[in-house]
Amino acid sequence: MQSRNNASARRAFTMLELIAVVVLLGLIAGIAIITVGGQMDQARLARSIEQIRSAEQREREAVQRGAVPGGVTFDSRKQSLRFTSSATTITMPSEVAIVGVDDLNTSEPIDRVLYSQSGQSRSYSVTLRAKSGLSKRLDIIGLSGQQIVSDQ
Repeated sequence: MQSRNNASARRAFTMLELIAVVVLLGLIAGIAIITVGGQMDQARLARSIEQIRSAEQREREAVQRGAVPGGVTFDSRKQSLRFTSSATTITMPSEVAIVGVDDLNTSEPIDRVLYSQSGQSRSYSVTLRAKSGLSKRLDIIGLSGQQIVSDQ
Protein backbone atom coordinates (compact mmCIF):
# COMPACT_ATOMS: atom_id res chain seq x y z
CA MET A 1 0.00 0.00 0.00
CA GLN A 2 2.82 2.35 0.73
CA SER A 3 4.35 1.79 -2.71
CA ARG A 4 1.05 2.80 -4.30
CA ASN A 5 1.00 6.16 -2.44
CA ASN A 6 4.62 6.85 -3.38
CA ALA A 7 3.87 6.13 -7.05
CA SER A 8 0.93 8.57 -7.15
CA ALA A 9 2.92 11.20 -5.27
CA ARG A 10 5.72 11.00 -7.84
CA ARG A 11 3.30 11.51 -10.74
CA ALA A 12 1.91 14.78 -9.37
CA PHE A 13 3.59 18.18 -9.80
CA THR A 14 4.77 20.11 -6.80
CA MET A 15 3.42 23.57 -6.10
CA LEU A 16 6.81 25.07 -6.92
CA GLU A 17 6.84 23.43 -10.36
CA LEU A 18 3.34 24.73 -11.10
CA ILE A 19 4.29 28.27 -10.05
CA ALA A 20 7.39 28.15 -12.27
CA VAL A 21 5.29 27.10 -15.27
CA VAL A 22 2.74 29.86 -14.65
CA VAL A 23 5.51 32.49 -14.35
CA LEU A 24 7.13 31.32 -17.60
CA LEU A 25 3.79 31.40 -19.43
CA GLY A 26 3.21 34.92 -18.11
CA LEU A 27 6.59 36.09 -19.39
CA ILE A 28 5.99 34.59 -22.82
CA ALA A 29 2.53 36.19 -22.98
CA GLY A 30 3.96 39.58 -21.95
CA ILE A 31 6.59 39.47 -24.68
CA ALA A 32 3.96 38.49 -27.26
CA ILE A 33 1.66 41.35 -26.22
CA ILE A 34 4.45 43.93 -26.48
CA THR A 35 5.45 42.65 -29.92
CA VAL A 36 1.90 42.59 -31.26
CA GLY A 37 1.16 46.02 -29.75
CA GLY A 38 4.05 47.61 -31.64
CA GLN A 39 2.90 46.04 -34.88
CA MET A 40 -0.65 47.27 -34.25
CA ASP A 41 0.64 50.85 -33.79
CA GLN A 42 2.59 50.61 -37.04
CA ALA A 43 -0.53 49.39 -38.83
CA ARG A 44 -2.69 52.18 -37.37
CA LEU A 45 -0.15 54.83 -38.39
CA ALA A 46 0.17 53.35 -41.89
CA ARG A 47 -3.62 53.28 -42.29
CA SER A 48 -3.97 56.89 -41.10
CA ILE A 49 -1.19 58.09 -43.41
CA GLU A 50 -2.79 56.26 -46.34
CA GLN A 51 -6.18 57.86 -45.61
CA ILE A 52 -4.59 61.32 -45.64
CA ARG A 53 -2.63 60.58 -48.82
CA SER A 54 -5.71 59.34 -50.62
CA ALA A 55 -7.93 62.24 -49.51
CA GLU A 56 -5.24 64.78 -50.41
CA GLN A 57 -4.94 63.29 -53.90
CA ARG A 58 -8.75 63.33 -54.37
CA GLU A 59 -8.82 66.97 -53.25
CA ARG A 60 -6.22 68.00 -55.84
CA GLU A 61 -8.11 66.14 -58.58
CA ALA A 62 -11.46 67.69 -57.58
CA VAL A 63 -9.97 71.20 -57.69
CA GLN A 64 -8.39 70.54 -61.09
CA ARG A 65 -11.76 69.37 -62.45
CA GLY A 66 -13.10 72.75 -61.41
CA ALA A 67 -15.54 71.57 -58.77
CA VAL A 68 -14.99 74.32 -56.18
CA PRO A 69 -12.04 76.04 -54.57
CA GLY A 70 -10.28 73.49 -52.45
CA GLY A 71 -8.23 73.19 -49.36
CA VAL A 72 -7.65 71.24 -46.21
CA THR A 73 -8.31 72.43 -42.67
CA PHE A 74 -6.58 70.81 -39.70
CA ASP A 75 -8.43 70.69 -36.38
CA SER A 76 -6.07 69.63 -33.59
CA ARG A 77 -8.85 69.70 -30.98
CA LYS A 78 -11.01 67.23 -32.92
CA GLN A 79 -7.96 65.43 -34.34
CA SER A 80 -9.35 65.70 -37.85
CA LEU A 81 -8.62 66.95 -41.35
CA ARG A 82 -11.38 68.36 -43.56
CA PHE A 83 -10.90 68.48 -47.31
CA THR A 84 -13.21 71.14 -48.75
CA SER A 85 -13.70 70.30 -52.41
CA SER A 86 -14.04 66.54 -52.04
CA ALA A 87 -16.15 66.93 -48.86
CA THR A 88 -13.99 64.42 -47.02
CA THR A 89 -13.30 64.49 -43.29
CA ILE A 90 -10.74 62.21 -41.73
CA THR A 91 -10.77 61.77 -37.96
CA MET A 92 -7.79 60.07 -36.39
CA PRO A 93 -8.42 56.88 -34.39
CA SER A 94 -8.01 57.34 -30.64
CA GLU A 95 -4.65 55.54 -30.74
CA VAL A 96 -3.17 58.04 -33.27
CA ALA A 97 -2.74 61.79 -32.76
CA ILE A 98 -1.95 64.64 -35.12
CA VAL A 99 0.99 66.27 -33.34
CA GLY A 100 1.86 68.86 -35.92
CA VAL A 101 1.03 70.36 -39.29
CA ASP A 102 3.81 72.61 -40.56
CA ASP A 103 4.68 74.62 -43.63
CA LEU A 104 7.70 72.84 -45.16
CA ASN A 105 9.34 76.11 -46.24
CA THR A 106 9.04 78.08 -43.01
CA SER A 107 8.56 75.27 -40.42
CA GLU A 108 5.71 77.36 -39.02
CA PRO A 109 2.62 75.56 -37.71
CA ILE A 110 -0.40 75.94 -39.98
CA ASP A 111 -4.07 75.06 -39.67
CA ARG A 112 -5.13 75.40 -43.31
CA VAL A 113 -3.81 74.82 -46.81
CA LEU A 114 -5.56 76.25 -49.89
CA TYR A 115 -5.31 74.76 -53.38
CA SER A 116 -5.16 76.83 -56.56
CA GLN A 117 -7.34 75.93 -59.55
CA SER A 118 -4.41 74.00 -61.01
CA GLY A 119 -4.34 71.84 -57.88
CA GLN A 120 -1.19 73.37 -56.45
CA SER A 121 -0.73 74.29 -52.81
CA ARG A 122 2.04 75.23 -50.45
CA SER A 123 4.23 72.37 -49.28
CA TYR A 124 3.34 71.06 -45.84
CA SER A 125 3.90 68.15 -43.49
CA VAL A 126 1.59 66.24 -41.17
CA THR A 127 3.17 64.44 -38.21
CA LEU A 128 1.26 61.61 -36.55
CA ARG A 129 2.15 59.81 -33.31
CA ALA A 130 0.80 56.56 -31.88
CA LYS A 131 0.25 56.13 -28.15
CA SER A 132 3.39 54.00 -27.98
CA GLY A 133 5.46 56.99 -29.16
CA LEU A 134 6.02 55.72 -32.71
CA SER A 135 5.79 58.65 -35.17
CA LYS A 136 5.47 59.10 -38.93
CA ARG A 137 5.56 62.24 -41.02
CA LEU A 138 3.85 62.82 -44.36
CA ASP A 139 5.42 65.58 -46.48
CA ILE A 140 3.27 66.91 -49.31
CA ILE A 141 5.10 68.90 -51.97
CA GLY A 142 2.72 71.65 -53.07
CA LEU A 143 3.65 72.11 -56.72
CA SER A 144 3.69 68.47 -57.74
CA GLY A 145 1.52 66.85 -55.09
CA GLN A 146 4.33 64.37 -54.41
CA GLN A 147 3.92 62.64 -51.05
CA ILE A 148 6.82 61.42 -48.95
CA VAL A 149 6.42 59.33 -45.79
CA SER A 150 9.22 59.17 -43.22
CA ASP A 151 9.72 57.83 -39.70
CA GLN A 152 10.29 60.37 -36.94
